[in-house]
Amino acid sequence: MKKVVLGVALALCALPQFAKAAKYGTAGCGLGSVVLEDKPGIIQVVPATLNNIVVPQTSAISTGTSNCDDSAGKSASLDQQTFVEVNYASLMRDAAVGQGEYVSTLGTLLGCEAGALPRFTEMTKAQHTTLFATGTPDATLVNIKKAAAQDSQLATACSRI
Repeated sequence: MKKVVLGVALALCALPQFAKAAKYGTAGCGLGSVVLEDKPGIIQVVPATLNNIVVPQTSAISTGTSNCDDSAGKSASLDQQTFVEVNYASLMRDAAVGQGEYVSTLGTLLGCEAGALPRFTEMTKAQHTTLFATGTPDATLVNIKKAAAQDSQLATACSRI
């Protein structure tokens, strides 16, 4: 379990490198992102202050305002990509046996309900060769998402595939 927590923590630390894909800079979404958008550099201290002290960022995230709209699922996708990248070898091992904390965590990041996780992990075992054929984390994630989307139960039980 400690390894999963460490992997998720590392994944979240790597997220700022992907911030350019969004409408906000490294300070994140919130009121500050509306004021200064994605201007690079030390100036991001100002939006970070606005986001976290003046008007709490959590309210913008909860309401989907101030550039915090994730209707396209981009932040979930970034979490998934980073997790697979950081934990690729362990994920491949867990998927081969159809159980383990890494494959279960990926299922959770894909929005799978708790009751669907056994089916998800079993699917990764049954299709392991195909899912990991390319040997690259990005392609593997795409393969896993496609396979889950093609499974009628996982397609309805996993909200972020």
